[in-house]
Amino acid sequence: MRLVETARCEHIRVLFLKQGLRDESLGASLGSEGEPAGIMQYSGYLTVAELHEKYREYQGIMLEVAAEMNVPVADAAKAFEQ
Repeated sequence: MRLVETARCEHIRVLFLKQGLRDESLGASLGSEGEPAGIMQYSGYLTVAELHEKYREYQGIMLEVAAEMNVPVADAAKAFEQ
């Protein structure tokens, strides 16, 4: 909420982006040496399931804030499905 309030004070428009993660069943992205790659490399999560759980929690909070503060949400994952 603080981000939205600060942006509005500065006359900056805010748009939240809902970005999808790769399907859990695909497992983690791996680099050429078999080490974790992409977001798994930097996130600190040990499993794709952990990452997805935290992502769902984050998305829920983001959608609550968007609704409460009247901030639009762009669903990038849905755009790529079409």
